Amino acid sequence: MLCLKRLGTRPTLAIGIAFQSTGLVAASFGTMLWHMLLSQGLCFAVGLGLIVNTTVGIVPQWFQRKRSFANSLAASGTGFGGLVYSLAANQMIQGLGLSWSFRILAVASFFVNAVCCVLLRDRNEALGTVLVAFHVRIFKRANYLLLLAWGVFSIIGYVILVYSLPDYAQAVGFSASRGSVIGAMFNSLRIFGSQLGFDSGYALMLSDLVSQGLGRPVVGLLSDRFGHIRVAGIVTLIASLATLLLWPLAGRYYAAIIVFALMGMFTGNLFGIIGPVTVDVVGIQLLPTGITIAGSLVLYTH
Repeated sequence: MLCLKRLGTRPTLAIGIAFQSTGLVAASFGTMLWHMLLSQGLCFAVGLGLIVNTTVGIVPQWFQRKRSFANSLAASGTGFGGLVYSLAANQMIQGLGLSWSFRILAVASFFVNAVCCVLLRDRNEALGTVLVAFHVRIFKRANYLLLLAWGVFSIIGYVILVYSLPDYAQAVGFSASRGSVIGAMFNSLRIFGSQLGFDSGYALMLSDLVSQGLGRPVVGLLSDRFGHIRVAGIVTLIASLATLLLWPLAGRYYAAIIVFALMGMFTGNLFGIIGPVTVDVVGIQLLPTGITIAGSLVLYTH
């Protein structure tokens, strides 16, 4: 927030891009644990934090009626991106090795983020946005403290789920390669029947239709229609019930895929609706402050 206030959106974003890309390149030359801690653990994390906290509050500034849908549509890109990133990285590691995989990802992320940095515009001046890192008044609002608690507990459940999927897929009968694709499918809308070797693509099609690729925009539409906070609570409850009640009963193969897709539709929707919910709680002027604090807690918990 300090960089955003003194430098502006684009310079702050440029600094974040530089840190992120440098972290990936530095990691490609790492040979010891402390090398990775400094490159990936520190440099990359600083860059990611600057990028996320700078951009996460921009989309809600440009929309009023369809604010949640627009934000969720932008967040759904992480689903498609997670798919491409995960599968591409896996293939590059196998074919080119870890070092060159880091370098290629660094170049790709730098180019894409640089284009976004050039095209991005905020409305901080037009809206009279308050750019203060820790606004004392905001912590006196009980509803904002509840928002922070929701964000922290949501991300804890999301991270546990995402990193458990590949291992669980293998435990119920998928091969290691299929398990990795199941983990990627959790983030996507693609059909990978041929890669998974299924005779029928029906279950995969069903899984894809309710995965994060469509799940987040759909939840965004529902949020605009029935209320941001109300829908946020409902989808969080559904994700919890699906994880605690359906996952243990999923069994093998097709049933597991369907449950994965159901959880994929509702888990992680924090990223799609956190902006509109924060606007409802603290107002549009305090959005950058409110969402920066919430985002910092979420990233730290992650």
